[in-house]
Amino acid sequence: RDRSMILVLLDCGLRVSELVGVQLQDIDWADQTIRVLGKGNKERVVPFGQGTKSALTAWLTKRASLETESLWCNHYGEPMRRWRVRDMLTDRGAKAGITGVRCSPHTLRHTCAVSYLRAGGDLLTLQRLLGHSSVAVTQRYLESIKSEDVANAHKAYSPVDRLTGAKAKTGRRRLR
Repeated sequence: RDRSMILVLLDCGLRVSELVGVQLQDIDWADQTIRVLGKGNKERVVPFGQGTKSALTAWLTKRASLETESLWCNHYGEPMRRWRVRDMLTDRGAKAGITGVRCSPHTLRHTCAVSYLRAGGDLLTLQRLLGHSSVAVTQRYLESIKSEDVANAHKAYSPVDRLTGAKAKTGRRRLR
């Protein structure tokens, strides 16, 4: 359960309240999406990857036929609470020896957003993925992008290199 929750938070960028609100019928296995209810009761559909699908499938096998429709349950079969997810992440982070960073649902949401941008994802799609009402809120994640990320992105998308078909050089050339 914990592994699948962590992967959903990291892959989908959900808020903890959105995560604990997911019901069994909110998962569309064919499209690999989860329907979530976000801030202001705004509904959105969020995609998830193959690794997350595998983890969810494994969790559902263990979860078996509990009476609740809630996807995430505690050991007593009751729906998970936000505070319990936060505590679980703190405990897991401590057991993993993670220091110098807060292990929380929002840290995973932030990591999802920054990783998405570093991989070349666009700001407007990220805004929809995260459920932000304005792109200005989403732009805050751009502050985490380092100069190295900008340089690597430019190498991949240089307008002149793309026009001329030039390939990025990895070594230094000697001047004559």
